[in-house]
Amino acid sequence: MMGVLAPAWLAALAALAVPLAIHLWSPRARHPVRVGSIRLLTGIPPTATRSLRLRDWWLLALRLGVLAALVLSLAGVYWVPERARPATWALLSEDALAERALIDSLRDAGLELHLLEGGIPPLGGPALRSAGAPYDSGSPARPASLAPNVWSLLAEADRLAPAGTRFLVAAPLVADRFRGVRPALAATVTWRPVAARAAPAQPPPARARSVLILAAPGRGDDARYLEAAIRAAAAIGAPGAEVARAATTDPPPALATADWIAWLDEAPPPAAVVDRVRTGAVLFTQTGRDSVVTGGSPVRTAAAGPAPVLPRRAPFDGRGAALWTDGSGRPVLSVEREGGGLVYRLYGRLDAAGLALSPTFAVAIAELWRGSDVPDPPAPAITAGQALPATGAAPPARGAPPGAVLLGTPLWVIAAVAFALERWLARRVERVGAR
Repeated sequence: MMGVLAPAWLAALAALAVPLAIHLWSPRARHPVRVGSIRLLTGIPPTATRSLRLRDWWLLALRLGVLAALVLSLAGVYWVPERARPATWALLSEDALAERALIDSLRDAGLELHLLEGGIPPLGGPALRSAGAPYDSGSPARPASLAPNVWSLLAEADRLAPAGTRFLVAAPLVADRFRGVRPALAATVTWRPVAARAAPAQPPPARARSVLILAAPGRGDDARYLEAAIRAAAAIGAPGAEVARAATTDPPPALATADWIAWLDEAPPPAAVVDRVRTGAVLFTQTGRDSVVTGGSPVRTAAAGPAPVLPRRAPFDGRGAALWTDGSGRPVLSVEREGGGLVYRLYGRLDAAGLALSPTFAVAIAELWRGSDVPDPPAPAITAGQALPATGAAPPARGAPPGAVLLGTPLWVIAAVAFALERWLARRVERVGAR
């Protein structure tokens, strides 16, 4: 593959017309011819036309070659060998893994297959699941807010890929996959839309959910408020709830089978709680201290009705996607996937002056309670142009791509040799013409 670093210099190739014109219009050398008498030549009219017939073509070729070699060397011509050409990564979303024909065609074309998820792991052999096999079939359905963010994953792939790598992205063009700020990448991105796969249908639970509330000393009010909200949420819609309470210092054996776990303690949850979440449980926990005064800011949730008022909240630590926000748009409740389960983090306390006694609080908890059983509405489709990363903000690095061979020095040598050979042939032609 050939390329140039300064394409503007290629306009100088127009100078090749100069030696061509000189060569065609230059007069022929006149040689005197001795004759005995010109009496018989007086009736012949002189030649009135100039011949444009090409002559001494090898001399013309050398002159044109000298100019062309100089122009190409100034333009910075380079050559990328086949083995050194930039790789193309095929970034496949989970939805694309069902299209076996697409995967086979990308692999046959020599593309590197990577899964479009955190870490951008390579795909191959056992890592490619059989067509149509659902992901996380034994875990709760993924909420819309936890759908993979393609833009952030593309930015991560751009950091991990070698310089010059191109991306072919096979993912659905739906709005909930593109969140936040459109990234600016150094890599070139092309799109291969695939159909979004519906989450596998979850059968209705055969029993009520088991809820375990673990509260630290001094968090008894928080535990009672949360228990009342969970029981109200279970009464609003199936499934029901079997609620038990215990101290964080002595988790009961029921922890191993709990479907929902509430950890109300400033200390982080222990390994036993985290392990249970990773196997499919839902964790509701409070994070941080109420050190930020909001001045009675309303809390925006997915529930209909008057917004609860939040007088104080804890600072957001940047983990998870925001579900509830305060009046300034800062997260009050976030959600994050942990293995096969979910983690809800509340940045505040469930006291009587805030969320706990609001009529909307139980409805908002009911949205979380029913979230793993109610499918999300389909997200609107977008165009490939809307999905592409930003252009112009992060231009490719200047210079030849990795593995390229610069041809400037060889072209200068070729120009010097061609010029010397042209001078030698020109003198020889002149000597022959003078004879």
